Amino acid sequence: MKTKVFKSVLPIIAVVFAMGLAFATETTNSSPAFYDDPAIPGVQRLTGGTDCPTVGQIPCMYQDFQLFADEDLSTPLFIKKQ
Repeated sequence: MKTKVFKSVLPIIAVVFAMGLAFATETTNSSPAFYDDPAIPGVQRLTGGTDCPTVGQIPCMYQDFQLFADEDLSTPLFIKKQ
């Protein structure tokens, strides 16, 4: 009886485990971004980050605010070239 239950339950557990790992191993390439909204005191962090590089010509924006790579707002972010 134990062997029969073990043989039928183990594959189900293995499939569920594999499905969980398939979703857990996805990596994100976004880095944190910061902006300064004068209406809110302090520097705001963009939740979710951004994939804008630190070199380019067109500034990367969030709403009407330019994004920066650090909290000091000294390294601006730019839109990625296509």
